[in-house]
Amino acid sequence: MNPFRNELKILDKENNDMAADIECRDNYVAVQNMVRYLSSSSLSLFQIQIIRKDLIGMALEADKEGLALQEKLGVAPKDFCDDIIQNGESSARSEHLLNAAVNTIQFAAIWLFIKYFLFSPYTIAWSDLLFVFLYYMGCNFLASYIRNRLSIASSPVVRHLPYLFIFFLFLSAFMLLSRFYEPVNRPILIADGWLVITVASAIAAAATMLSNIYWRRCAEKYTC
Repeated sequence: MNPFRNELKILDKENNDMAADIECRDNYVAVQNMVRYLSSSSLSLFQIQIIRKDLIGMALEADKEGLALQEKLGVAPKDFCDDIIQNGESSARSEHLLNAAVNTIQFAAIWLFIKYFLFSPYTIAWSDLLFVFLYYMGCNFLASYIRNRLSIASSPVVRHLPYLFIFFLFLSAFMLLSRFYEPVNRPILIADGWLVITVASAIAAAATMLSNIYWRRCAEKYTC
């Protein structure tokens, strides 16, 4: 078991390579939107990638037959997805949390590494926590959920709402920083930069390896 091998990302890459062969743009977008919609459910992230592979296969067959993916499915994409969600394993909310948490820890480590080379002495301020929180709650969690949930919406205006949400979220954060600059940028910790970077990197590496071990177990479960 290789702790540095992320089976979920490997499967995602394989699916991306397969999806690149879909010639009909409408079928490609339909698969993408259906997968996003499934991602807003409590289905296992690994199970969603397996379903995605099946959908890509159906889209490739539809290409050869000159059909739209919906004709191949026999039902509307949303109805097809809702049926899968209803009959699938609904035990993966912890997986979504795990994925978002690991991504945020990795982001925080990179942010602290960059900040070390921009500021001296090295400080961790309330603004750093706010920035990481906005990344986690705004971009990585809420915006992604809203985007995925609205992915099958017919109106392009509705599908772009998550991007407006992110814009106003960071605009609000900018106004907050401007209005309360001194208290928000007040240091929480002043420490040696390399010590902070080492600790942050170790935490990020440990989180990454633990999540990779989990995805390996998922791969064994779904491929057995």
